[in-house]
Amino acid sequence: MNNHITYMQECIALGKTANTSKHFPVGALIVKDNQVIGKGLGHVLSPKDTVLSAEIKAVQDALKNTKSKTLKGCTLYTTHEPAIKCSYAIRHCNFDALVYGSNSHTNQLSSNIKTMLTKKVAKWKNPLKIVSGVLEKQCNELLKKAV
Repeated sequence: MNNHITYMQECIALGKTANTSKHFPVGALIVKDNQVIGKGLGHVLSPKDTVLSAEIKAVQDALKNTKSKTLKGCTLYTTHEPAIKCSYAIRHCNFDALVYGSNSHTNQLSSNIKTMLTKKVAKWKNPLKIVSGVLEKQCNELLKKAV
């Protein structure tokens, strides 16, 4: 749990950086063997950029840095519960675990945990381990400060 707190603090710092740059205040990290291999900041609040999110940017960064097609053995840390498009990317890349702070229901967003845990997509194999509520209060505060 100690590592979860340390990495979530880094995600919160990324979220604060994103917020000061007029981006959505979300931060994400990808960790493998206690090394950060990918980072992502929240996206610009604009109809021109509706696809990229902190989680997707972190996935792209990690895949580029590792020159891999999968993120097996990795944990994704993010300040809030991932949206549906991020949930798909997380499962598709075969993450071992997801750790997030803020729950979607707390911020009146829809939950995607069923997508994360589904066994219906054969190529996704086993569901990943999910840890929620890490530094939840700080993550909720971060989202309240959205520009």
